Amino acid sequence: GRLVYVFAGCAALNSCNLGFDIGISTSVGPEVERELGLSDLQTELFLGLINFCGIVGALIASVLSDYIGRRKAIAVAAVGFIVGCSVMASAPSYGVLMGGRTIVGLGVGFGLAVDPLYIAEISPPKYRGRLVTWSEIATNIGILLGFIMGFAYSGIDR
Repeated sequence: GRLVYVFAGCAALNSCNLGFDIGISTSVGPEVERELGLSDLQTELFLGLINFCGIVGALIASVLSDYIGRRKAIAVAAVGFIVGCSVMASAPSYGVLMGGRTIVGLGVGFGLAVDPLYIAEISPPKYRGRLVTWSEIATNIGILLGFIMGFAYSGIDR
């Protein structure tokens, strides 16, 4: 009963990562552009790369999650997100920044492909539809939280 809700909520947190990254990147994009002296094209590539890499991550997940299992696949997605964010946070150059963004994109694409599938597989038929929507809800909550954090830190001098 309740354990299914806990597992579904934890799986949906992976989707929240993508949403948060989308929301916060919108706020920090101009800041990153200024700090690293990027052109408009470089900034657009930085912001858009996550979507392209997300497609690749989802394609990889479709094969790898059958091989290693859904729970391990969710862990792979979370590790990708954490490692990629760490690389981006410490990036001294555009190349390193894009490397981190690639890892984040692969991780979130991986997670977005696996999360709803895992939730559907663990859910009783009576609650399956409701629980699977948690991934989409979590993505939107993450976007909102990213925007809120961007706004909260917008007035801070660096």
